[in-house]
Amino acid sequence: MPQAEHAGYPDIVHGGILASLLDEVSIWAASLSAQSFCVTRELTTKFLKPVRPGERLFLAAKVIERGRLLTVEARIENAQGEAMARSMGRFFPAFKEEWERQVSNLQQG
Repeated sequence: MPQAEHAGYPDIVHGGILASLLDEVSIWAASLSAQSFCVTRELTTKFLKPVRPGERLFLAAKVIERGRLLTVEARIENAQGEAMARSMGRFFPAFKEEWERQVSNLQQG
């Protein structure tokens, strides 16, 4: 839930905050699909409606294409299910060994 300090303009959450959220949820979707930590190659964001500080947000992402790069669609919705922002990005699986190490650590303890 964004707070007042996340506003770029009075009472409107900064677009960079929303883009960061979309990037983060997209990277996790890509990483889970690839079983490798991914990095962002490109991210296109569309801001559909202003997001207000204190507004509860829900994020979702799905991989829609797999290849050398993974293509991910993501969205931010408000509590009423209205789309507030969405993105399309391409992600590169860059850190497979680190993924395997982290997963192994989780399984051990």
